Amino acid sequence: MMCNFFQTKNICWLVVVSSLLFSHCAWSKEDFVIQRIETSLVENIYILDGSIQYQFSKTALEALQNGVALTLEVVIEVLQQRDLLWDKKVYDISYKSSIHYNALSDLYQVISFKDSTKHNFSTLNAALRFMGALKKLQMFNRNVLTPDVVYMVRMKTLLDIEALPIPLRPLAYFSSSWQLYSEWFSWRLGR
Repeated sequence: MMCNFFQTKNICWLVVVSSLLFSHCAWSKEDFVIQRIETSLVENIYILDGSIQYQFSKTALEALQNGVALTLEVVIEVLQQRDLLWDKKVYDISYKSSIHYNALSDLYQVISFKDSTKHNFSTLNAALRFMGALKKLQMFNRNVLTPDVVYMVRMKTLLDIEALPIPLRPLAYFSSSWQLYSEWFSWRLGR
């Protein structure tokens, strides 16, 4: 009788560990894809243009349809390349925007935290295309860089779990349905 209890307990642990490992593997899928990036130098300011494809999980879409605002963050890092040591981060910046569905007006509203502008869209696809279109995004001044040094820039985008309502956060930390992000997209910074 006692042996059967321990076997059942071990099987339960095996199921729990297996499900955690499986959910960890599911986190590696790409839900957000950085499709194109171009940088240019305009009056000593590096400007970024690009496009990101956002695709939400079914769980995130249900939350959005039920009034939960989803906040997306674009993270940009400038790294100094070094031969003998790991690359040194010399500058970083992030931009956030959120999408909210208003059931009364049947509109999706996108808010940019950079300049607090609000834009309304009749479809989710139009709102996501707008959020993914990076146009003339000011990154940093050229003066923060040292001349004759090679720099790489990398960018990723992710769903900001910390911006979710507090009751949703514990679930979001452990559910692959909420782990939405892109892989790092890297390129060499031109002068």
